[in-house]
Amino acid sequence: MDASSSEEEDEEEADQDSEEEEEEEDGDDDLRAEAEAALSEVLKRGKTGTFKEVIDHATAVGIAEDKIARAEAALEQHKATRKREAFEAELRSFLESDECEDLAACEEKEQQGIKFGVTDKGLAALREKIEDLNLRKDLAEEEVAQAKMFLEVYCRRFVKDAVKGRNTVWVELVGGRKQRVALNLDLTLHNLSVVKLQGDASTLATCRLDGASAMRAADYDEVAEAFGTLSEAEAATAVVILGGSSPWLFVEEDASKVEELLIAVLMLGGGGSGATPPGGSSSGGKKGGKKKSAAKTAAAAEPAEDAGEAPVSPRGGADAAPMSARGKKDGGKEKKEKKEKKEKKDKKNKAAVSEAEEEEEGED
Repeated sequence: MDASSSEEEDEEEADQDSEEEEEEEDGDDDLRAEAEAALSEVLKRGKTGTFKEVIDHATAVGIAEDKIARAEAALEQHKATRKREAFEAELRSFLESDECEDLAACEEKEQQGIKFGVTDKGLAALREKIEDLNLRKDLAEEEVAQAKMFLEVYCRRFVKDAVKGRNTVWVELVGGRKQRVALNLDLTLHNLSVVKLQGDASTLATCRLDGASAMRAADYDEVAEAFGTLSEAEAATAVVILGGSSPWLFVEEDASKVEELLIAVLMLGGGGSGATPPGGSSSGGKKGGKKKSAAKTAAAAEPAEDAGEAPVSPRGGADAAPMSARGKKDGGKEKKEKKEKKEKKDKKNKAAVSEAEEEEEGED
């Protein structure tokens, strides 16, 4: 009897242990299922710390290592994305401020952007600014010599051709009719004339070179009607000479010929491109005077900057104050408000970057 009772008790205990084990297994299964579900959720902003806890819990309950690895990779990607977005916001504020006129600061921002994984598209505006600042840097001594040589060579080419009769295409301002002409420069380098190449070879127009200026036709509104009749290729090489009774519109052979004409009129004429106000009045250059040698005209390009005109080269001089990112000067009060607003933005953006970095360090 006692033996029978003992066997029954053993069986009951075994059944009870089995049920407990099954319950524990079911509990473990539930925990693993919950952990896997948490791992599969998409990361949400501001939940980085919570997601780290979920990964630790999933590791503790025995989730497969490959799933843990994928979750950890997603966490790192999330943290990198937060840092990048914070930097991009900081970069936008930087480009709207006067600080972006500092080349070294721009280059530093570019390196930071690369570090944070900002795309080329995201860095495009910054790189355009860097390119612009590089072009506006003071010329090095070697570059100054090269620029003078460039100007002299192009001016000499123009003079050599023009004293013989430089072939070009004249475009009539009314109607846009084109005809082949010769642009002539007399031996004293004082007078320009436009002569027909066909028919009676009559002179169409004349002007004093020392009162002339030149620019690209696209930049001069008063020839817009005739300019509009040109093809895209012709428009790209169209130039205007001002100084006569009305503007002269020409279509040059190629871009090199355009540069020759603009440089020669700049150096030998009354001022830089665009010096003459609309209407074709003289820019008030030197009258009379001695004959200028083309070999000595390289120095004549420098006064154009003193007159407030843009140099032929895109590189700016030291005296030209860089424009703000908005292209205008701010008043005292407005500038102060702008500065305060910018400082608030910078603090907020820097705080976001610091928060992301501190969060990452804390979790590591």
